[in-house]
Amino acid sequence: MSGQSSALAKLANFVDKISTAVNKFTHSISGVLLFFIMCLTVVDVCGRAFFNSPITGTVDMTKLSIAIIIFFSLGFTQMKGEHLEIDFITSKFSKRAEALYLALLNFVMCIVIALLAWQMFIYGLNTSPGEFSGDFRLIPLKVIIILVAFGALTFTISYLSTALKYLLKVVENK
Repeated sequence: MSGQSSALAKLANFVDKISTAVNKFTHSISGVLLFFIMCLTVVDVCGRAFFNSPITGTVDMTKLSIAIIIFFSLGFTQMKGEHLEIDFITSKFSKRAEALYLALLNFVMCIVIALLAWQMFIYGLNTSPGEFSGDFRLIPLKVIIILVAFGALTFTISYLSTALKYLLKVVENK
């Protein structure tokens, strides 16, 4: 059992390192995009109020950026364990039963989000390169959809990492 536990620990550590690196990177991009849309909105409001000249495409850029920001931050939030949890039932479980339940739950979520990412990638690849958002016709929607799918993929990896950590707790705490 010790050899299996050791192999599982190595796998959990490897997946955690990948998850941490990728999710920190995407979360940093989210921060930059958030700063960008904040500046864009301030300039747009000032331009509209003082010069009666708003920036064309501000609403579109904000919508597209928010989609990327959300999906690029989900994995980081999962990795940090900052999603809302309701644990009044699981708190009554033994430590091992709770770890097993959480391992299974995180594996199920990993599969669900992986299916979501897969279908988003397919949708993004099948989207016509000539499809653009409303007013701002610079960035093809295909690029945005694929970026959002990549964010879902990083979210999947963070669920896998969490599931492996809980599974390791189950194996180590006989």
